[in-house]
Amino acid sequence: MELLLNLATKAEKLLKYYYKRGLIKYIRRLFIGSGYNSTLRTKIIKCMHESLIGGHSWNLGTYQTMKIYFFLPGMKRKIKLLVQSCDIYKTSKSENCKYPRLLCLLPVPEQAWQHVSMDFIDELPKSIGAEVIMIVINKCTKYGHFISLSSYYYFISLSS
Repeated sequence: MELLLNLATKAEKLLKYYYKRGLIKYIRRLFIGSGYNSTLRTKIIKCMHESLIGGHSWNLGTYQTMKIYFFLPGMKRKIKLLVQSCDIYKTSKSENCKYPRLLCLLPVPEQAWQHVSMDFIDELPKSIGAEVIMIVINKCTKYGHFISLSSYYYFISLSS
């Protein structure tokens, strides 16, 4: 409302703003100022980000499509916050940033069979009385043992 009064009184300073058909425009874009409800501004940004035009694109991509139609004060910052909170964007797009720290090497085992990893393959069709395979891998030599077990309950008792 304040901008509307300024348009009427100080038209020479606000040349880029104009009032047409009940809407305030800024360089042919719809102006959505702070006088509007903040949830309305958030809904507009969200619709642009999630629409076919926006396509859950990144911050600058959403900003580029949004600035064609709308002008909001602080639009880049608001778009960045909304895009960072978008679940679909988080899961489908990867961020291009450095790792937070250097990766640490795992300790190398000194002897064979000092460190082992174990896994089970279950729900196999029964073959020669066995329906579960226990896999034991030596982490030093990468040698593996594959042991067939007769039932699912047998490997549960082994694991405990």
